[in-house]
Amino acid sequence: MSRIISLIVCTLAGVIQPFLCAEDVAVEFRLAETHPRPGLRAVTVPGSREPVYLHQEVALADTDIASAQVVTGAKSVQVEFLFTPTGTKKLAKVTKTSVGRRLAILINGSAVSAPTIQAPIDSGRVVVSGLSSEREARRIVNSIHDNRKRSP
Repeated sequence: MSRIISLIVCTLAGVIQPFLCAEDVAVEFRLAETHPRPGLRAVTVPGSREPVYLHQEVALADTDIASAQVVTGAKSVQVEFLFTPTGTKKLAKVTKTSVGRRLAILINGSAVSAPTIQAPIDSGRVVVSGLSSEREARRIVNSIHDNRKRSP
């Protein structure tokens, strides 16, 4: 799990003082099914009425991500993930063997998106939409960057 540094502004004796506070943010990618099966966990993706059913195995985690950046568009906020060489290989493998299936993206255990895999992804680049706000997107990106700084 990576950590994000967020700025909390406090008023102390009439002077605004910044304090740093750490908040854990976990990013996971898991295969998901459209129908229930034993051992799968049902989750609802924002904007969808139908649940998806998550596999227990984490296909990719925040440690597989080399960097992330916020991408803002006219109508949405997205996060672009660039994977490590190992993460790129994992992503290519899971997407190659799972075309037509769903890959759920979870932030702190909550699904934010579960797109259908259309084709193998061997570029090591994934763009995630469905985030609730630019603030949430920045939390995720800062978390990944902080995790990279702490990694040897």
